[in-house]
Amino acid sequence: MKKRRLDNAGYSLLEVIIVAAIIALVTGMVIMSFRVLNTRQIDEAVKKLKMGLESNRVTNMGKLSSSVSVYVDDAGYLVLEEDINGEINTKRVGKSNLTYKYEYNGVIADVPGEANKLTIKFDRNSGALKPQESNKYISRFIISLNSNEVSVVIEKLTGRVSVN
Repeated sequence: MKKRRLDNAGYSLLEVIIVAAIIALVTGMVIMSFRVLNTRQIDEAVKKLKMGLESNRVTNMGKLSSSVSVYVDDAGYLVLEEDINGEINTKRVGKSNLTYKYEYNGVIADVPGEANKLTIKFDRNSGALKPQESNKYISRFIISLNSNEVSVVIEKLTGRVSVN
């Protein structure tokens, strides 16, 4: 006959605590990696949008005609379309999983599609922001993913572009 062991009481409390701590540590690392990935996508889109607006402002001060249009294409990407003396340069600046909004005269709205592009022009002499139709000034773009949100601010009087 087989002898039964009487000293087999299962896991000790210390073993259970160590396993729980390892699981908590791995879970925390996974959550942090998702947050870093989300903020990286937003930061990349913000950087490209800011550079595109600043570049157009500087170009406008040295060229005859320059403007930049912003819209969301059919695939959901944020697109920057630069028009310099009739030559169009289009580039995607933001991923399709991000949310894009803009603010004008205190009102926040979704960035429109290609049919209703937001066209931004800067004054050739001062670099100041020119108004849209009916004195509509675009003051900022808001790029977000889940609870992370970053703003690209355009100052009306100077045309300076900054990240907030």
